[in-house]
Amino acid sequence: MAAIIFPEFLMTKRDDFPAATIRTLASRAGHHCSNPQCLRPTSGPALQENRSVNVGEAAHITAAAPGGKRYDPSLTPEDRYAASNGMWLCELCAKLIDTDEARFTVEVLRKWKKEAEDRALRDIATAAPGTYRRPVLFVALDDADRAFLQSLALPPEDDADAVLSRVCPAAERDVAAFRNTKEWPAHTIALSLTLRGRDDSRHAITIEGLANGLDAAEVLNVVSPPGTGKSTAVTPGLV
Repeated sequence: MAAIIFPEFLMTKRDDFPAATIRTLASRAGHHCSNPQCLRPTSGPALQENRSVNVGEAAHITAAAPGGKRYDPSLTPEDRYAASNGMWLCELCAKLIDTDEARFTVEVLRKWKKEAEDRALRDIATAAPGTYRRPVLFVALDDADRAFLQSLALPPEDDADAVLSRVCPAAERDVAAFRNTKEWPAHTIALSLTLRGRDDSRHAITIEGLANGLDAAEVLNVVSPPGTGKSTAVTPGLV
């Protein structure tokens, strides 16, 4: 019987992103394509009220397996499926970057990723009051997610929606109690807020923008002298 010989890279296990990393990459790009010449939104409503559609893809900056585009043999499997090696693109641009490796280098893609994350935070933190809308999330669970949820041994009625329905009113009660304390100011205090990016760019933001930034940013440092309203400013983003 004749033997079938496959190229080595076809038999190599791909270091694909877990579902949690895919969600992180999408969120950090604001659910928009990271290609600065594209920027199309990648999620939106389906016809059914309880469903959404997704046209985005978590793309590897360096390939997930030997033989792929921009493969880096010095990386470990953990490095290859880490968020640091991924970026969020629409399906078309994800295909595009793998058709012209010489044009879309690792350096170019890392620049796209940084600019997309900076743009996503700036867009929600500096939006005019009432203009920001939370993006529709496309959530998919992988085996690791399901195993973790099962390990919690929660009763069936304690799914995510049921827990959220209890947490939000509890948070609102806590904030209401805080506002009723003697230390809470009796009148509105206008705060002068500035968002400083990783490139040291600075943008004036509103208190609503700060709340949006808390919702989306992985790390957000609030810096000001003592007694200038840091705790008061952050509180609206906690509900």
